[in-house]
Amino acid sequence: MSKPFLIVIFLLFLLLPLANASALAAAPPSDKIVFPNGLTLILHNDHDSDIIAVNLFIKAGSAEEEDAQAGLANLTASLLYRGTATRSAKAIAIATESIGTSIGGTCEQDYVSISAVVFKRYFSAMMEIFFDGLLHPAFPTEEVEKTRQNTLAGLKTRNDNIFNVSLDMLNEKMYGDHPYHKPSAGYPRTVSALSRQQIMAFYHKYYRPENMILVIVGDVGRGELINMLEESFPDLKEPTRVEPGVSPAPATPERFQTQDITQETKFGQGYLMVGYLVPEVSSQEYPVLKIISSLLGGGMNSRIFIDLREKEGLAYELDSFYPSRAYTSEFVIYLGLKSDNIAKAYKLIRKEIDDLKNIPVSADELKNIKTYLSGQFLLSRQTNQSVAFYLGFYEMLQKGYEYDAAYLDDLQGVTAEDIMRVTKAYFNDNNLSVVRLIPKAGPESGGNTNE
Repeated sequence: MSKPFLIVIFLLFLLLPLANASALAAAPPSDKIVFPNGLTLILHNDHDSDIIAVNLFIKAGSAEEEDAQAGLANLTASLLYRGTATRSAKAIAIATESIGTSIGGTCEQDYVSISAVVFKRYFSAMMEIFFDGLLHPAFPTEEVEKTRQNTLAGLKTRNDNIFNVSLDMLNEKMYGDHPYHKPSAGYPRTVSALSRQQIMAFYHKYYRPENMILVIVGDVGRGELINMLEESFPDLKEPTRVEPGVSPAPATPERFQTQDITQETKFGQGYLMVGYLVPEVSSQEYPVLKIISSLLGGGMNSRIFIDLREKEGLAYELDSFYPSRAYTSEFVIYLGLKSDNIAKAYKLIRKEIDDLKNIPVSADELKNIKTYLSGQFLLSRQTNQSVAFYLGFYEMLQKGYEYDAAYLDDLQGVTAEDIMRVTKAYFNDNNLSVVRLIPKAGPESGGNTNE
């Protein structure tokens, strides 16, 4: 059994006596309010902490943008705190630093997330800055250009990483016309062409209360918070008159045969990436796929790590992942290795998947995986900031904020038969995409290099 796995188990053993069953998950928040203007508030009280965490989710991710404007959602989110009607970008930075906090946002495919953590005594001051940037961004021309150049530099750096290059190829092939085919930061050609007018139009279409979920975790009174919201949202108690500007759910990509890409690259190593289209987070198969991911590639105790790296010595790096998505997700296994080993590694991966289809996972292995995932879950929710994120995350993805308290029960309910059933249903050749990257010429690096 690997050392990281043992550490997680040991920590879980220490923490379990301190928590009852319900405390293994984040306790349900004390309040969820949907205001007449459409804004959703989730308030989770923690009266024992001086730290207050804020996380705002907005359904304004890259899945909402058109392909010709790829990167628009990301650029818009990056500009929120780069100047408002009353504050410059420098003034915002000085104001947040003076109260010991920062306000940061990320753009994913399904949402934009804006977060901040602050001491309780500065909460009111922080929220004033928070809502100023959110509701009154000025999108100054000079900041648009500066942010555009930073984004383009990031895209260039992204293409210097073999994992990103492989994943981008896989997603383009696997998702086809589905919005998930493109990276959330866009492409150099589309980001270069985006205008300030397009940014403002995207903001006004999607940055509306109907599309927002605000999560507060800490020692905050409900009345105090509602007063703050009324000051920031004058229409808080007015019924919404505008339908949310959310695009309809995209159609599920259809595949009828294996899609296989083999390409020479500038990198000094080989790379293998295997992907399957699988259900979204709202599916009942979600916990089953999380367990399958850990069984196959989830750390040093996984089957692929033991068989392909420890026993066969085929890979420099390897892992699997199953992202939580609002729409059709993906299950990906990847390896960094010498190109001469790609064929053998691919054959062994296929064997591991076939074993999951045909041979029930033993009771001991399934128990260990569940314990490992439970430990990871517990350790990932030790701060108000992490609790705020996951409550809003599940609510935004339509799983419901309560799911953060139910996830562990779902994991415990997964059986060996569930694993066989789900693997047979989705891990098939008519749902398979493969990327093989090989060096153009010259000796291989013998390591995980991106040169």
